[in-house]
Amino acid sequence: GSSNPAEDEDMEDEEMEEAVRRTKTFSGEAVRAVLGALLSGQQYKGYATSAVAAGMVPMSPQTFRRYVARLSPLIQRVAEESMELVRHAVVRYGDVHHGGVVASDLIVTNDCFWQTRGHHSSNGTATMCELSSGGVLFRRHFCKKANVSSEFPAYEQTAKSMDAEGFRQLLEATVAWMEDDVQDLLDSFSIRAKAKFSGVVLDGDSSTDRHVHDARRKAIREGSTVCSDLQVRPCVNHLAKNISKKAYEYGAAHHTTCSCPVKTRKADGVAYERGTREHIGCY
Repeated sequence: GSSNPAEDEDMEDEEMEEAVRRTKTFSGEAVRAVLGALLSGQQYKGYATSAVAAGMVPMSPQTFRRYVARLSPLIQRVAEESMELVRHAVVRYGDVHHGGVVASDLIVTNDCFWQTRGHHSSNGTATMCELSSGGVLFRRHFCKKANVSSEFPAYEQTAKSMDAEGFRQLLEATVAWMEDDVQDLLDSFSIRAKAKFSGVVLDGDSSTDRHVHDARRKAIREGSTVCSDLQVRPCVNHLAKNISKKAYEYGAAHHTTCSCPVKTRKADGVAYERGTREHIGCY
C-alpha cells in the first residue's frame, strides 16, 4: 500500500464514492426500509413482519442481505468518523455542564451487547463511552461466523467471552489514545490541564475488572502519570441488583412466618424447593 497518508485518504475516498455509486443503483425505497430495520434493531424477520403488517410485500432474505452488504461500508465509515468527532470534542470542549475538561479526569463506561440474549449470540458489540456525554469513544464488533461481505474475521472464542475480550481491546485503545494523543491536543488548544484517565464504570465482573488493574500496574511500572490512578468505578445499577438478590436470599432463608405473597416458581417456570420460595413485600 501507499506510504503517503494523503494518497491513502484519497484512495479511501474513491472507494467510498464507488460504494455510494453502486448503492444508488438500488431502490431508494428498499434502502430506507433496510436502514429503518437496522436502526430499530430488527433483522430480516422483524423487517418482514413490519412490512406485512403495513400491507407491503417484503423483499426476500437474500435481497435484504445484499442491501446490508452494500450499506455496511458506508455505515462503518459514519461510525468511525462519529467516534473521531466525539474524541475530539471530549478533549476540546470538555464537560460542557460543569465547565471543566473531561480529558483531565476521564471516566468512561463500558458494556457489551449481543444480538440475542443469554450470551449465546453469534454477534456481539462492545462500546467504550465517555461518562458525562455518553458519546462513543471506541467500539469493537465480534461475529462467530466469517462472512464474505464483512471485514470482520470469525470470532473463535465463546460468545460469552466477547464481554471481557471486547473490554480488553477497548481499554488498550483508550489507554493508547490518552497516552499518545490527548495531551498534545490539550496543549495545541492552550488548555491548561493534564491528561488523566481516572476510571471505568463496570458491572463488577472480575473478568473485566482485572484488565483495569493490569493497566494501572503497567502504567506505574512504566512511570506513566496518565493511567497510574486508573480505578474500577462500580455501576450503581448492578450494585442495587446484587443487593436485591442477596436480600431475597436472606428473606427466603429466615423470613418464613409472614403473610406476604410468595413466588412459587422461578422465572424459567421451575418450582422452588421447599423452604426457599421468594417472599414479596417483606423487605
